[in-house]
Amino acid sequence: MQSSDPIFARTYVAIADYTGSYQFNSRLDGQSDAVAIPLEPFTLSATHPVTKVVSPTVNGTLSASTPSAVQPVVFSNTGQI
Repeated sequence: MQSSDPIFARTYVAIADYTGSYQFNSRLDGQSDAVAIPLEPFTLSATHPVTKVVSPTVNGTLSASTPSAVQPVVFSNTGQI
């Protein structure tokens, strides 16, 4: 996940569970590894754990009225033989 805001452009990584679910949570505790996720547009992609194929980038938005989002990541750039 990466915010579209250049001030918050750090890339965050999450690992999906066995259902394919993942989440990112802000953590502003003053530590050097704090996570600041602004309420702004973001981009998201995934890497398949076995094939290492990277999914196409998808766009999402967070705002004050919608501070959470459900954003599916689809490996539409792969095929089946």
